[in-house]
Amino acid sequence: MSFDAFVARHLRDSQGLLGNMLASWMSNAHDELNQFMKQAMCLGPSDRVLEIGFGAGRLIREMAHITTNGGVAGIDTSMAMVSRATRNNRKLISSGRVTLVNASVESIPFDDAAFTKVCSANTLHFWPDPEENIREIVRVLTNGGTLALGFRLENQPDGQPLSRHGFRLCSEDSVMALLRLAGFSSIEMLQEKRRQMTSYCALATK
Repeated sequence: MSFDAFVARHLRDSQGLLGNMLASWMSNAHDELNQFMKQAMCLGPSDRVLEIGFGAGRLIREMAHITTNGGVAGIDTSMAMVSRATRNNRKLISSGRVTLVNASVESIPFDDAAFTKVCSANTLHFWPDPEENIREIVRVLTNGGTLALGFRLENQPDGQPLSRHGFRLCSEDSVMALLRLAGFSSIEMLQEKRRQMTSYCALATK
């Protein structure tokens, strides 16, 4: 297996020691993007939030400390990341404030209108079927609920090696078009530039 194929596989589903090391590096690299996305969502104590692709669960923990009267759930396709995030959020899980599940955006294991807000950072690149997957997100959002999609164009494949291993190239226009197609009533694209890196957060209201 080539190095590019290895990186692509473990970004999608981190496994083993090297996969976990790569996931840790990605978690640190995306921390600023997560903070930008969290701020853009304007979370309140009563929000019920779902994070798609939570990795090590750092943002899960931060959101749980805000949503004290609501709750936070997360899905991730990597069982290794579910185990790691479970360890990092053990007390919050025991108290019922956090729920973590090994699952895909293809089939979100929660009821219709279960969440007031759904967020995800840098996962759209490898959603199996974005048009179908966004409809599944719409299903679990309450009417008036918010979807926040965080991404960085500079961190995405640029037509180079990773795009040959299942990664989908994204742009501001393609994300906006996807959200419009899903029928969101209000869509906004936010930007924040730090250290020559631009973070994007698409906010859409159901």
